[in-house]
Amino acid sequence: MEYFIIANWKSNLALSEVEEWLDDFEELYEKTGDVTVGIAPAFTEIVSVSDGLNQLEMYDIILMAQDIGEFDKGKHTGSVSGYHLDDIGVEAVIIGHSEHRKEFNESDELINQKIAQALKYKIKPVVAVSNIKQVESIAKGKFNNSELVIAYEPLESIGGGNPAEEDEVLSFMAQVKKVLGDNVATIYGGSVDSKDVERYLDHAEIEGFLVGTASLDPEEFVGIINRVSG
Repeated sequence: MEYFIIANWKSNLALSEVEEWLDDFEELYEKTGDVTVGIAPAFTEIVSVSDGLNQLEMYDIILMAQDIGEFDKGKHTGSVSGYHLDDIGVEAVIIGHSEHRKEFNESDELINQKIAQALKYKIKPVVAVSNIKQVESIAKGKFNNSELVIAYEPLESIGGGNPAEEDEVLSFMAQVKKVLGDNVATIYGGSVDSKDVERYLDHAEIEGFLVGTASLDPEEFVGIINRVSG
């Protein structure tokens, strides 16, 4: 089984901190065949992360973005399209994170528009959801669900150091696959760290992790990767 582990830096590491993070990460990280790693920096640091990964010859790391606009390129001031993300080498994008849904008042319809924009440019959507209604809305988009990753993030677990019980996670992911089909990938996000991640392993329904705060420390992030791959 191959896991997908994502570092979501949120609105944290700036340009002056990226090089140090990547240098520390490169010293600690060892590629294993059963883990794919993605890094999702802020928009302003994507190119710097890309350049840094290339300089360190870490070509196996997936370059990601934390959001994508619903519009294609054109007269849409402030929007970042799939055209632009694809042009700088972004391969996957987080869509619908609970913080973004709340702070930007994103509707389920808007989320589907963003998914469509990502897929148009062959950028893999990692769609964060916290309830089954949001999953059912994705189903209405009639996407090729094998191209999607669904990240379950219980609201009470986001940034609170309170990871969900594995039974709850497994139950929700079973519902996701019932709605979207067995070919959709399902990962968990919510206060994941190197101490708690083991509780979620050895369950086929949990195919990876969306890591927030713990990913800001490269040693802690690599610790998660090592526990998953070990």
